[in-house]
Amino acid sequence: MRTASPNARAVHSAARHLDSAEDLIGERERETVRRHAAELTRLDGLPRGYVHGDFQERNWLFDTGPGSLAVVDLERARPHAVVFDIVRLACGPWVGRPDLRAAFFEGYGRELAHKEERSLRCLAALDAVSAISWGVPHHDPETVARGRATLARRERGDAA
Repeated sequence: MRTASPNARAVHSAARHLDSAEDLIGERERETVRRHAAELTRLDGLPRGYVHGDFQERNWLFDTGPGSLAVVDLERARPHAVVFDIVRLACGPWVGRPDLRAAFFEGYGRELAHKEERSLRCLAALDAVSAISWGVPHHDPETVARGRATLARRERGDAA
């Protein structure tokens, strides 16, 4: 039996988050998420690797002495499209900071391919509804704000 692609699983997860978001987002935002989910289903074949699954600042331990980075909170780690771990960066610390994005990709060794950029925009929309549907009941206003800001940028067609 063939397992679903990572993108198909992300789309299925987004549908669950849309259901749980109920009246937390409007119909226009729901349509934005649905449109990006539909596009994501056409973007299989992305470079794959082992991803953290929740790659964001609160899961980093940085030792400024030797300049070492450790990453914690690995329960979501799994094989996936490598662009998946870039979503939280693009929707968080990179917003309004192209210098951080450039520094990341310099260290990463390459820019994203066109298909990966498209996937990043789609995954950002799906992550946004997840952030809202999780953040509201868990009283996490920072996560909700990130989700709402990401959806607003996707509705305008801005970068992820």
